[in-house]
Amino acid sequence: MVQRWREELMKMLIALMAVAQMFGGIVVFLDSKSAIHEILGATAFGFGACCLALASIIDVLQRQHRLMPGQQAAHPKEQRP
Repeated sequence: MVQRWREELMKMLIALMAVAQMFGGIVVFLDSKSAIHEILGATAFGFGACCLALASIIDVLQRQHRLMPGQQAAHPKEQRP
């Protein structure tokens, strides 16, 4: 139970930080006064998008790992039918 809670927390923190980074990138880009600030905003937005993709990949891999055949489920609700 504690392990599953930690996995969910990790996904949520990565997704939250990604959204914050994307928002920061948009703010920097919109308030840019030179080309370097535009580059910084675009880069921050891109890294935020990559982190958001990482969070979704972690979610998919955790779901696949939970449903692996031949393994005993960690939680009774995750039993295969």
